Amino acid sequence: MESLDELQKRLHLSEEWNMRLQAQIQELLRLPRSDVEILRSRMHNPDIAIPLLQCYDATIMEKQEENERVIQENQKLRLQLDSVNGELCLSRDAARTAEELLKETQQSAQQQQRSLEDMRVHAERDCQKLQQDLACALESESKLKHEVQLMRRQLTAAQEEAAQRQRDVAALEEAVRLAHGRLKSTTNEKDETLQQREVQRVQLQLLTKENEDKLHELERLRNRMVQALRQASENHAAHMRLVEEKHSEMVESLRTQLQTQDLELQKLRAKLARVDACGVDTKYGFSLRTTTELLESQTRQAQEIEMKRLYSELSALQLQRDDAVLRYEQLSTSLRREESERASAAHEEIQQLRLKLRDLGQQHEQLEKEHGRVKEELRVQREKSKSHFGDLQRAKQERDQALRKSEEIRRALTNAEEACELCRQEAKEEVARERRRMEEQVKQHEEVLKELQLSKERAHTATSVAERRCDELRHQLTDTTSQIESLQSRLEKREREVEVLTLEKAHFQEAVRINQKQALESDEKVQQLMSQDKEKSRQLQELKLTVEQLKLEVARGARLRGRLVVESHARLS
Repeated sequence: MESLDELQKRLHLSEEWNMRLQAQIQELLRLPRSDVEILRSRMHNPDIAIPLLQCYDATIMEKQEENERVIQENQKLRLQLDSVNGELCLSRDAARTAEELLKETQQSAQQQQRSLEDMRVHAERDCQKLQQDLACALESESKLKHEVQLMRRQLTAAQEEAAQRQRDVAALEEAVRLAHGRLKSTTNEKDETLQQREVQRVQLQLLTKENEDKLHELERLRNRMVQALRQASENHAAHMRLVEEKHSEMVESLRTQLQTQDLELQKLRAKLARVDACGVDTKYGFSLRTTTELLESQTRQAQEIEMKRLYSELSALQLQRDDAVLRYEQLSTSLRREESERASAAHEEIQQLRLKLRDLGQQHEQLEKEHGRVKEELRVQREKSKSHFGDLQRAKQERDQALRKSEEIRRALTNAEEACELCRQEAKEEVARERRRMEEQVKQHEEVLKELQLSKERAHTATSVAERRCDELRHQLTDTTSQIESLQSRLEKREREVEVLTLEKAHFQEAVRINQKQALESDEKVQQLMSQDKEKSRQLQELKLTVEQLKLEVARGARLRGRLVVESHARLS
């Protein structure tokens, strides 16, 4: 846009120079012949011609410096374009690294999912083994009350641990729910920013379209002005051709009149010669001289009348030429005024468009800051997901500890079985004595079996709850992966929008280059018009010189005629 302003300024300067040159040319054309001769003699003076040539050299050097400055500005713009391309490459590299990080997170999530599946399978196998061990324990613990009470205490401890694990799992669920809510809020904010960027992109397209329309309108007005100036110059040239034709006709008529006068003079000379040869008396000679004098006075009066008529026609033609030049100047000034007004209006509109583009650039910077903030929030969410993964690892460790405890219980059951064998041997010896006590123990054993069945059912429910929790965590992982994919797609959209902006920037640069080229073409056309005006002024000077030559020839003919009259008088006398 700065280059457009500079082009507009140069165009205004060239128009001002053209108007000044036109005014100077018109002033020179209005000068009388004496002033023109004085100026011509002054131009032959070296004290005046050398400073003028130095001024011309200074203007040429100024134009060369201006051309070099334009070339330097073009180089600066190219360097800026290279820097912008480098920044775009850096942004693309950053987007590529973000994609790689997203891929790594997806792979890690898949690995975590596979590890959770393996853990679930191992847990199911361990549960089956526990069920088998419990069945064996139920078969082996039919006779020992003390060991059953010990197992009851161990089961209560295991239930407490399971309750603790459930509380931990509930805390993890709450943390995951909060993380999911935060992710939803970030996605909503990103959607809003994308909508704002889309609206701003549409506004930018509309502004660029309006700018192109204004540039086309300015180019059309410039073409109209050039066409009007060309038409006016053609009309002026046609009028000058008509004036030249009339001048040539007048010159031809003057030449024919001079020829006829020469012929009449020759005839009079012949008559005078015949009269001299006849030798008439002085009386008739005096009358003849008086008649010749009368003829000469009549011819002189006729020539003076004809010259006055020709001068009046010439003055009328000069007045017509001045009127045509005045109309040409009025038309050119009006056209220049209209063009300057339109150019000023276009300049104001371009300033407004520049302000709008600056506002859009600020909004783009704000969106970039928002994008950085969203990236930071995404990093925080990733860290939180890593912390959740650590919590899952701790839960896995706690489950392993529970499995180890169940293994210890199984070993305790084996020890109990060995003790049961010893008790059986002792029981065989004391069967009679302990029969009634055994019946009581059978009743207690049935109660213990019921309690074990209840504990077994509770263990089954705990395992089912753990499986459901694993499924829920798996679904949450799938949701997070889908959200990561959506974020990746949005990043790709952002890259496409950046590419569109780079293309629009290239279009703007191409438009600036075209405007520069058009400005150069307009300068060349102005130079051509100036050269045409110079050529026309030169032709007008030549016409003036021809008129002066004709005047000199007429004066020479008058002198020749006077000399012939004097000679004829001398011969007659």
